[in-house]
Amino acid sequence: DPGLKTPCINADQAATGQMVAQHFERRGFVNFGFVHAEGAKWSEERRDAFASRVKPIALSMKFFNRQPGQDERGEQWEQDQEGLCDWINTLPTPCAIYQ
Repeated sequence: DPGLKTPCINADQAATGQMVAQHFERRGFVNFGFVHAEGAKWSEERRDAFASRVKPIALSMKFFNRQPGQDERGEQWEQDQEGLCDWINTLPTPCAIYQ
């Protein structure tokens, strides 16, 4: 945000997503999963770059959308983890998963 008076350093999320995809590709993966933080711009940028990089070689590309506000406490977090485990169990193996 140009209006901020505090310095801010951000990572290049698109480059990160592409580097991870390249890493998985070099290791021979053709099935991919991505855990997306719903509503988080950084996660969208990673997801989009990752997906576009693996699309030409992917036999499978699946997404898990983690809901906003899922912190590491409480019952809702437990339910989210159960949902994530259920999703992982639906993925073909071997599968490379990125968040």
